Formats: sequence, C-alpha cells, structure tokens
Amino acid sequence: MKAESIRKRIVGITGVILILAVMLSYMHYCLVDDTASYTRIMFHQMYSSKENIDIAFVGSSHTYRSFVPTVTDRYMDGYTFNAGSSSQGMDGSYAMIRELCRYNEVKEIYLEMYYGIAELEENSERTQMTATYILSDYMKPSLRKISFVCRACDRDYWLYGFSPALRERKKMFESGYIRDLTAKKKTSEYRNYIWTKTDNPEYYVDRGFVANDSDYDGSFWDTKSEGSIEKSIALTKDNDWYKSLEQIISFCDRKGIKLVFVIAPEPERTVIGAEKYQEYHDFVGDIALQNGLEFYDFNLCKAEYFDNGDWAYFKDSDHLNTKGAEAFSDIFARLCTNRVSKEDLFYDSLPEKERDEEPAVLGISGPCFDESGYGICHVISNRDTELEYRIEAGEDSEHTVILRDWLEEKSFILPAEGQGFLRVSWREKNGDKSGYMDTVY
Repeated sequence: MKAESIRKRIVGITGVILILAVMLSYMHYCLVDDTASYTRIMFHQMYSSKENIDIAFVGSSHTYRSFVPTVTDRYMDGYTFNAGSSSQGMDGSYAMIRELCRYNEVKEIYLEMYYGIAELEENSERTQMTATYILSDYMKPSLRKISFVCRACDRDYWLYGFSPALRERKKMFESGYIRDLTAKKKTSEYRNYIWTKTDNPEYYVDRGFVANDSDYDGSFWDTKSEGSIEKSIALTKDNDWYKSLEQIISFCDRKGIKLVFVIAPEPERTVIGAEKYQEYHDFVGDIALQNGLEFYDFNLCKAEYFDNGDWAYFKDSDHLNTKGAEAFSDIFARLCTNRVSKEDLFYDSLPEKERDEEPAVLGISGPCFDESGYGICHVISNRDTELEYRIEAGEDSEHTVILRDWLEEKSFILPAEGQGFLRVSWREKNGDKSGYMDTVY
C-alpha cells in the first residue's frame, strides 16, 4: 500500500513537471523573440553537425566576428567551428567547451583572450545577464547547463536563467506582440535555422561566423579607448575570470585537447589608446608559459602580414569586418599549420611595434564629459616621450584658442560639451617630423 502511494506521488509530480514544461515551452514560443539570434543558429549547427568538430574557436564577439571556418578549413587538419557569442565570459567559454566536447571529439581549442572580458565584474556582482542567457537559452537540458547558470550569477537570477519566457512575461500584454512574433516564427527560414540576409551589413554566415560588410570610417575620436586596462592586470586566483580559465586549462589537459590562447586584432589606435596593453599581454603570456601553452597576440602582428592600422579591415573601433576576418583567418591558419613562423609574424612587444613605425597621432580617446560639461580627452600616438603637442579649439577653424602649446602631456580638457572645432598638431622633439589633425566635436 505504501509503495502504491509513493508510485502515485511520483506519477503526480512527474505529471505536474510535464505540464509546466509544456506551458513554459509554449510561452517561450509566444514571448521570446530570438528570430535575430546568431547563437540560436550556431547551437543548432553544433548539435546537428554531421561532421565531427575537430577544432573550435571559443570566446566573445571578437571570436564570432574574426574566425571564418571556410577559410581555416583550407589549412587546418580537421573540421573547424566558431563557438563565439556576444560578451561571452570566461565561465561561458568553459560551459561552451564542455558542451562542444560532450557531442564531439574535439582535438584543438583556440580561446580568444580579449581584455574586455577579463575586466568584467565578478559573477556574483552581475546584474545584466544577457551574455549568460545568450548561451544558456540554447543549451540542451543537462547538469552542465544547471552548473553554468547557477555559477554564473546570484540565485535571484536562477529562475530566469532556466525559464526564458518568464523574463518576457510582460510582453504578453503588449498589443500585437504575440501575433507578430509567432508570424515570424512560422516562416520556413526560422523553422529551418536559415539566416535571412537583408540590407543590414551584418549577417550570420555559417558555423558561428558573423560577417559584416561595412567599413569603419576611421573617425578621429575613439570612445572605445577611454581609460586604461586596470582590473585585467591585477587578476588573482580568487578572481572568477581566472578560476574559469584554470578550469578550461585543466579540462583540456584531462581530455588531451590542444589549447591555444589567441587575441584577435583590434584597430591599432584602440590598442594603444587602451594603455597598459603590454601589461595585459605579459599577464596572459605568463599564464600560457606556466601551463606550456602557445599564445598568439595578433595586435602585435607585423603590418606585412596583417595591418591593424588599416581601417579597411574593421567595422568599428573594436571588431573586424568581413574583409578583415577573411584576411586574419588566412594568416592565423597559416601560422597554426607552420606555413609562417611565430618569430616572423609577431613583434615581441607593443613598444617594439610602435618604434618600428613612423611617429604619428592616431586619434583622440574620449571625450568623457563630466557633470560640468567639460570633456576629458587624451591624445593617442605611437610615441610616449618623443613627441609634443599643440591643442587648439574653438567655434570654427578661424576662431580657436590654444589649450596647450607644445607640451608632451597627452591629456587635455575641451572647453564645454557641444559642437566645436579641434586641431591637434604634433612634432618631434629632436627631429623634423610633424603633422596635424582637424576634427569637430
């Protein structure tokens, strides 16, 4: 009698769970708009791949916008796959690697080490969970998924991590929302995981790679370079980024997977403007050295192989465009297959690379306007001590005031927020080279 009672209770609980699962699945279909999700298609291709994924590229948007599988396939010994996602934290990369290895015999993993990810807040401090949900929403149910969501954030966010529809519950009251969304989801493109190319220059291609056919205009201003890399050079073993990285290293070692650290190229101006970049490079290099891993930093690449000072390769001040991704993927794959040597390809340091170039002002980081309306700016140049600068600003080019007259100091303050004219002139202290750049703000 007691056994029968237990059996009925188990059946009842199972029934309730199934009903809830069906309800949440239906709510997900009606409320969660993932019709423009790159990651949804990437996960589908990963789970349904008829080919074993031999080589995977893992990391944030610098990954899915940089590594082109159709290019890397030409050189590398195996079927390659891009498993990047927007703002993918190191814990997300660990979860992605475990998921890849659950369904494939992965031989090599190239982990993109963008410094912006190392600067992110600790897991328990996360309040913006989009980067986590981008991955967890499309992972199959498993203990791996549960572990990822529970470690990725405070428990206040767990329910939303496992039930995406609950995050969008308020939209059920928006007029026409469900009707319009379900209409998009009924299309054959959505049902068959096919990306519909529109006039948008950015679009999903294949195996995780996202192309962008736009060109960066090379604007004088570079808001991406505001401030410097601070947190990433002070990481300790108590930091979540470091802990997850150690888990990746240990996991790959146990599985016999070749792990390589890679930094995809950014525009030279962004790298120099970030300051302390060399310290971050050395920090990652030390981790690689301590663990016997290769480390390729393409921000130190020589221009004859890949010129990250060429704006034609970038879609913005941070990411490669289609042309840049194809060029990068080609030289990257040739490096990985010993068609070009690491010694020939890279400078030993960013200062060495800068010294090999002609002196120049590359742009201005900022402006960062404070409460009083004054904008803090910083000259980005490829010299630290050999140049001096003259800063002029005004309503137009005919009416300027000298803010700084031939000093080495790179920081300056714009008079006030609003439209105006700015001229930055530069000259060598002990040479004859000089130049200037004009812009508006």
